Amino acid sequence: MTSGTGERNAWLVLIFVILTWGVNWPIMKFALLLVGPLTFALWRTILGVITLFAVALMAGQLGFPARRTWPFILTAGVLHYGLHFLFVSIGLHYVEAGRSAILVYTTPLWVVPLAVMFLGERLRGLEMAGVITGFVGILLLFNPQALDWSSRTAVLGNLSLLLAAISWAVSIFLVKKMKWNENPIHTAPWACLTALAVIAPPALILGDGSAIPLSADFAAAMLYNGIVANGLTFVAFTFVNQKLSAIHVSVGLLAIPVVGLISSAIAMHEPVGFTKMISMLLVVSGVALMTVAGHRALAARVSRRQSDLNVKS
Repeated sequence: MTSGTGERNAWLVLIFVILTWGVNWPIMKFALLLVGPLTFALWRTILGVITLFAVALMAGQLGFPARRTWPFILTAGVLHYGLHFLFVSIGLHYVEAGRSAILVYTTPLWVVPLAVMFLGERLRGLEMAGVITGFVGILLLFNPQALDWSSRTAVLGNLSLLLAAISWAVSIFLVKKMKWNENPIHTAPWACLTALAVIAPPALILGDGSAIPLSADFAAAMLYNGIVANGLTFVAFTFVNQKLSAIHVSVGLLAIPVVGLISSAIAMHEPVGFTKMISMLLVVSGVALMTVAGHRALAARVSRRQSDLNVKS
């Protein structure tokens, strides 16, 4: 396979990732109409563990991880696979799917305060513009006309979705500080198994009193989450990361909340509304500006380092 063909296939796979993760928002919402959020999170994670271990076995990557990889596995497992999805399930139970997708994909915006507080980084130019634009989009979703602050469930749902984004952001921030170069297909099953240790206790102890519906629709929604969204799409995303530049992948993923908003409007008959549309455009634009600025800064650092090496030689 030529490099051109491989890159073209990677773009097709990226479209697959965007579509499968985007349409999963109304699919998850449908499942949460039938069971409680803790039950949904538990069974989705169980299916994810089974699928990811099967994928690792078929790829010849199944094996007990080395000691050096466990800090990464525990971080990703607890914060991303565990708390992130637990908060997503709780929030999505009370909030529209389209709105949920927008709030959860504010994750990159929350990485910035962490970098400023703990790494001493400064915001300049496009980064500052991106942060301001993105947070204006978030504030727009929380204005009194867009959110009923007198409704405890509405406030709980929206705050849970922000916590989902923040827990994912903390995971990204911590993982970036680790030296890790393992194959994700090898480590993902163990991270998902770690998440089960986070999600199972509250689901089994607190529970939500919801029995598993014996219906083909619910089974299809759960199998889609466990096999497609958690398994096949994860493998596809790994392939895309290997073949395309980071900036192309990062900006491409911004289409996921757009697909989530549109598919939720079609499948769940959710009203899009002017506020929701403008908020989505602001959040997506803000993250895009930050992504471009970040990769420009990285390219400049690499160029300076190469220049220094040339001078020394």
